[in-house]
Amino acid sequence: MRKFNISTLAIAIWILLCVSVMAKSMTVDDYQLHKHEIASEYRTANTRCISLTGAAKNRCVSDAFVKNKLTKSEIDTQYNTSDRK
Repeated sequence: MRKFNISTLAIAIWILLCVSVMAKSMTVDDYQLHKHEIASEYRTANTRCISLTGAAKNRCVSDAFVKNKLTKSEIDTQYNTSDRK
């Protein structure tokens, strides 16, 4: 049986929480705030990767990139499908 790495589990939990929170409609201000938070989390994740080398660094950077793209697309989808009044 393969062991799950803690960051993979944390990302999965974080995504579930984001999806449940984003179920309501999103205003322009909320959208901008979420975009800023995503960018900040991406910078923080990349900063954590600096001290690593080799395959571990590549994995860390790719995990941060994938998480960033996934959350951006979720936010964009939520914002574009919400009915703003």
